[in-house]
Amino acid sequence: MDVTISQLTRATSLSSTDLFLITKNVNGTLTSLSLPASQIISLIAATTGVFVYTPGTGLGSIRPLSGNNTAIGQYSVVEGGYNNNASGLYTSVQGGTNNQALSSWATVGGGNLNLALSGYSVVAGGWSNCATNWASTVGGGYGNVASGTGSSVIGGLNNTASGTYSSILGGQNNSTNGLANTFILGTGLSAVSANFSYVNNLEVNNNGTSYIVMRDANNARWKMYVTTTGIVSAIPA
Repeated sequence: MDVTISQLTRATSLSSTDLFLITKNVNGTLTSLSLPASQIISLIAATTGVFVYTPGTGLGSIRPLSGNNTAIGQYSVVEGGYNNNASGLYTSVQGGTNNQALSSWATVGGGNLNLALSGYSVVAGGWSNCATNWASTVGGGYGNVASGTGSSVIGGLNNTASGTYSSILGGQNNSTNGLANTFILGTGLSAVSANFSYVNNLEVNNNGTSYIVMRDANNARWKMYVTTTGIVSAIPA
């Protein structure tokens, strides 16, 4: 079957000299062909939408033929970008530059200088972010660290979620201080007790039906209102 350059869709490496290409004809039917690697490299310059991959050093791993990427872990994948490293078992780096997924099932989506260092950890993107503990996540931003088990930093600047299952939604220069189940939204906040949420300011729109429920020392629930005269009123919830 004749296949034109414009019909080439994907290429993966079978050896150091030959490449196996999945191709699609004008009717959308998939087929395959094998060409020397040197010919494929020449095609890249003249063809858009051609992705060329080669085996990494890990069993079943794969990386782009160009871009100085490494796939060391077994069944690890580097999909694109430059100078990325997937060295843990089943790790993945989707793109970007200078990103590393170093522990089993860790993932880096993109960005620059991001690190996913523990099992099931994820850094979606951004710059200089780090997920260092099991199942920790950084969504994006700059200089954020999720170091507690199951912790997360959604975004922002220089935030650290170090407590187990703690989370920082955004803002800058916040820290959960190693305290479990703490949550921060704001700027310059530092947790002092576990199981608390921290904000700079909180507004509740009191339209006559809005209230905040609080528990007293006996675990009884109270509805807290602010009256039109500014008096705080509490009734059992």
